[in-house]
Amino acid sequence: MKDKQIIEQLHLLQTVKPDAKTLRLIRKRIPAQGIFNKGMNFRKLFSVTQLLPLTAFAGIVIIFLIIMIFLQNIFTSAWISATIALAPNHYEKAKIALENVQNQLSSLKDNNADSNKLNNLSQALALANTEMSGLQLVGEKGKYTSYQCEELYEFYHKDLEQTQNVIISSKNNSGESIIKQAVQYDNQAMSKLKRYNEKRWMDKN
Repeated sequence: MKDKQIIEQLHLLQTVKPDAKTLRLIRKRIPAQGIFNKGMNFRKLFSVTQLLPLTAFAGIVIIFLIIMIFLQNIFTSAWISATIALAPNHYEKAKIALENVQNQLSSLKDNNADSNKLNNLSQALALANTEMSGLQLVGEKGKYTSYQCEELYEFYHKDLEQTQNVIISSKNNSGESIIKQAVQYDNQAMSKLKRYNEKRWMDKN
């Protein structure tokens, strides 16, 4: 029954013949909807094509900044190593290494203590400790005196104390290893200062 009813309704629809005015109205509506849809698609396409260059540009800028930071670290390390290598004596080498530590500490004070800056500070401390360990207690004739060595060790001791304070104030858990490193180096520095004081006392007596 249902199929017969559907067929009869279809036959009725076939008999319907719209007049010319109705057909014109139908034709007007169909193109208008097509244009509207095309406009919508064009706006979507335009927004996507506009976002792609901006996203690519942002990605290039981020990559460029990362490369610049990386290259800056390499250049700074190479420059310090070259300057130390060309220094006329071990006292001057140690001074350059300590200046590098102070620069790294200043950078930590001015900015957040991120992992990159902490790593740079750790490397600077290791380099300074190596150069300070090479100083002769009695000095080297015509190059530097025992008193200059002692003074430099006093500065080194202060830098190591400052390092611990800066890391603690930054409240960065990743800086704990640097605190241990600074404490170890400071114990060595204090041992050297004690030997300087003993030598001075023996010279007076």
